[in-house]
Amino acid sequence: MAVTASIWIALTIALGIIGAAAAAWQDRLGIEGVVSTGEIDPVFTSVMAVSQGEASIVNNGKAISIFVEDACPGNVMTFEYTVQNRGSVPLEFYTRIENSDPGLLVTGTPDQGILGGNGDSAAGKVFVQVEEDEAEELTTYNFDLELFFQQWSGTPR
Repeated sequence: MAVTASIWIALTIALGIIGAAAAAWQDRLGIEGVVSTGEIDPVFTSVMAVSQGEASIVNNGKAISIFVEDACPGNVMTFEYTVQNRGSVPLEFYTRIENSDPGLLVTGTPDQGILGGNGDSAAGKVFVQVEEDEAEELTTYNFDLELFFQQWSGTPR
């Protein structure tokens, strides 16, 4: 029985030493890593008035301001633009007309879409028609085309 007790005592001491050594080793053990989540950065990169009117990119690339001077009822103006995702995460975008004057019928193609990351881009057009019933001759109009976006998840909504 004395031999069994001696073995148990020796085993207990040995396991204690192993445990203390493992704790000391883990105290100095470190794991380092870098996690990158990416970014979303869509912007309008170009805009051009194909016909009558002027357009400029405003609000750090998140909007286009459109200005039409001396418009008459029945006039139709076309503006072409490019939107680009300068970020690394794919996104869904859509455009919306803000602050439009009465008497204008504004449509766009595409007014929504999906852009991949790292410079993917899409071209679009905005058509502005001065309505016959509500517009006056030689009137000045202006409005904004705003860019809205969210991360693209690939799952149907």
